[in-house]
Amino acid sequence: MGLTYLLDTNAIIYFLKGRLTTDSNELIENVIHESLNISIITKIELLCWKNITDGEIGKVREFLNYAKIHYLDDQIADLAVSIRKEFNLKLPDAVIAATTAHYKFKLITADHHFEKIPHLSILSLQHL
Repeated sequence: MGLTYLLDTNAIIYFLKGRLTTDSNELIENVIHESLNISIITKIELLCWKNITDGEIGKVREFLNYAKIHYLDDQIADLAVSIRKEFNLKLPDAVIAATTAHYKFKLITADHHFEKIPHLSILSLQHL
């Protein structure tokens, strides 16, 4: 693949629920096998996912075993503050955007609000 990606929470949820198009599903599978990166925010959001079934929580925990989790540090926190203020994102999304920018990842997401951040590299997923 060549690029290093960070998966947004919604990308993982759509993947685990089988709600991605074939192309998007294949992309996520390739990312999982090559270099699975997520923000600590995504780990928290996945483990707090509402209405999650026992089977889904098992899938989430298995998925997290493969992930390299990027934790919040002062540089990412400062960048998240800047992004939140400038682009009016919710705090979790600002942290995900900051993590993406800090590590120069390409963000895989189904959310379009990240597109307003011009210096962020994004790959938008198609879902059903």
